[in-house]
Amino acid sequence: MGSVLELILIVVGIISVIVWIVGGYPNQDPLWFTSGFDERPASIIIYHYGETREVFPSSSGYEDLVAALNASIPQHAGYVESLHPRGDSLDSYTLRGFALELRYTSPVVVHTRYYFPKAVRLFVAIDGSYNYVKTPILFRGGAEKWLPNGIALKDVSGLTTIVEQVLASQ
Repeated sequence: MGSVLELILIVVGIISVIVWIVGGYPNQDPLWFTSGFDERPASIIIYHYGETREVFPSSSGYEDLVAALNASIPQHAGYVESLHPRGDSLDSYTLRGFALELRYTSPVVVHTRYYFPKAVRLFVAIDGSYNYVKTPILFRGGAEKWLPNGIALKDVSGLTTIVEQVLASQ
């Protein structure tokens, strides 16, 4: 009986290690299975239906905005392939729609099982060309350009409320 239990423990251990490696390797994130996001951007650019506002750590409302962002980002609803914020789709968000651009001083990681490596910029696409997917999308970017594929976010209602408050207070 003891050897059967040992065999079961060894098999469970091997399967656990394989799952951990498969989940962590693509993003180089050994904590891919955790939730939570507590990064602080150097600046946040709000694109709100033709109005653009940049918020810095010294700005009023920055702390509330970061708290709402950090609560919304870990709430994954899936992975969205083949979308890329560029050209007309990017203009749809930055000139006529609703989005947030987060700029960090060093690459940040969003813990997820989906392919989403570290990035120095994040883009929360709320209302614009990708509305047909019926969910806000989180994209990542390097210093020069946005990268394809994103993470669908479950709920950004708290975030949108805070954005409205920040815009009204400035």
